[in-house]
Amino acid sequence: MKAGERRQRVSIEAKTGGVTSFGTLAETWSVVMGRWAKVEAVGTRSGEGNFEGAPTYSGAFRFHFATPTAILPSHRIVWKGMPFDVVFVDQSAPDVVIVTASNGQQVGA
Repeated sequence: MKAGERRQRVSIEAKTGGVTSFGTLAETWSVVMGRWAKVEAVGTRSGEGNFEGAPTYSGAFRFHFATPTAILPSHRIVWKGMPFDVVFVDQSAPDVVIVTASNGQQVGA
C-alpha cells in the first residue's frame, strides 16, 4: 500500500477507568496514538431492534495502517468523531495492519 492512500486521520483509544467520588466505577477512553489510515466501508447490517422494536444498524469499516501499529481488540478507533469497536485485527501482511471495526448499534429511523 502506498503512503498516499492513507489519507484519513484516526485516533486509537484504550479504555481507562477510575472511581468517582461516589465510589462507582467510571469508564473513560484515552488516546493511545494517532495514525493515518485508508478507510473503506465493508457494508452495513441491520437487525431486530432493542429499543421499542426499532431496527438497529451497524456500519463496518476496514482501517488500513502502516506497520508497526499495535492495535489490540480491546482498543477502539475514533474516525470523524465516531467511535468504532475493533472486531478483528489482521497482521498477516508484512507492510499493513488491517482492522475491521464496527460503529455499534444505533437506533434506526
